[in-house]
Amino acid sequence: MSIPVYSIVGYSGTGKTTFLERLIPELKKMGLRVAAIKHDAHEFDVDHEGKDTWRMTKAGADITCITSATHAAIMENRPTSIESILMGLRDVDVVIAEGYKQKNYKKIGLYRAASRRPLAEIQGEFLAVCTDTPLDLDVPQFKLDDYTAVAEFIRDDMGKLPVRHELYGSVQVKLGRKGPEAGLAFGKGLVDLLEGIDRSGSINHATKEMGMAYSKAWKIINNAEAKSGLTLVEREGPGGSRLTREGQDLVHLYRELSSHAQQAVDDLLAGGLEELE
Repeated sequence: MSIPVYSIVGYSGTGKTTFLERLIPELKKMGLRVAAIKHDAHEFDVDHEGKDTWRMTKAGADITCITSATHAAIMENRPTSIESILMGLRDVDVVIAEGYKQKNYKKIGLYRAASRRPLAEIQGEFLAVCTDTPLDLDVPQFKLDDYTAVAEFIRDDMGKLPVRHELYGSVQVKLGRKGPEAGLAFGKGLVDLLEGIDRSGSINHATKEMGMAYSKAWKIINNAEAKSGLTLVEREGPGGSRLTREGQDLVHLYRELSSHAQQAVDDLLAGGLEELE
């Protein structure tokens, strides 16, 4: 499903970041899962000089990632559109963006008289405005500090979204070599197993995490390797295993294809139901 995006727009000095900082907790109180995206018109660097990830980026990595038990960060060290970012988001209900006034997203404008600047020029019309003085606009207007009311307005607007946002279509990708005898060899169960091996460095640990018998895991891997003609897993030291480069590449390919296929299903579902409304 397409995740609804609301852009908070206004010229410098209107307090966009502070507004989002207060708005997001109100949305969270309503049980919404929130993604926040900021548009920066200037160069920025979220890394710290001398850190491992900084060194990897300076060495030429196109994408640098860092993960822990509670957080993860992916740094695209190349131009990346907001559309690409949105396609990669999952398990969130709403996106709150700062900026992107020329994009075709629902926009809430900020106006502060003391800034002596008008409302930002945007593509389309404002959904609402937050202001410290009444404006001659035929849209809902809120006080600049009435974050609860704005959160309720966004929640209610999300409730007006077409019924397609309450429906879900799923798709499962399977990969295999072409040919009458090759068959399908690569599906979600195998990918989950391979990712478990890659994460733990052990088939035994991966099967315990999944509640799968060790012998069954080897049967699945051997069957996939026989049908695909690829070596996916190799031994590493006593009791250890790791993915081959081919295994890593296929896992990555599978996840990419699954993401794009799911997005295509969501878009088709959205368009089809829109025609029925």
